[in-house]
Amino acid sequence: MSHHRLTGRASAQEVGAAESLQALLNSKDPEVRAFMANFSSEELAAFQQAAAAQGKPGDGVVALKAPNWGQIMRALKKIGGFARAVAGKYDDFKRWVDDRPWYIKYAIKAVSPGLSLYDIWWHFHH
Repeated sequence: MSHHRLTGRASAQEVGAAESLQALLNSKDPEVRAFMANFSSEELAAFQQAAAAQGKPGDGVVALKAPNWGQIMRALKKIGGFARAVAGKYDDFKRWVDDRPWYIKYAIKAVSPGLSLYDIWWHFHH
């Protein structure tokens, strides 16, 4: 099995993040629109740039992926209940995320491309 299949293309995680962003940005669901209204125009522009970079290595997603923890944390804290959930044990945090609607899971993935839930949780505790 070759490990070089993704050479020269965006990683699977980056493509996943871009697809997540596109789904969020394109949704007409009133609940999703209300959720997206929590984010500033700068954050939405960064989401749009990352979504447009889907499949192109080095654009958009990488700009968000620095990772700029300040940017990531500001965005994540706009998700209702996130700060309280991440402050607890990792298993409880993961269970909380698993119980969220699809668009919240997508938003978490979208604002933290290349990072696992554990990476996010760990950063909050260190």
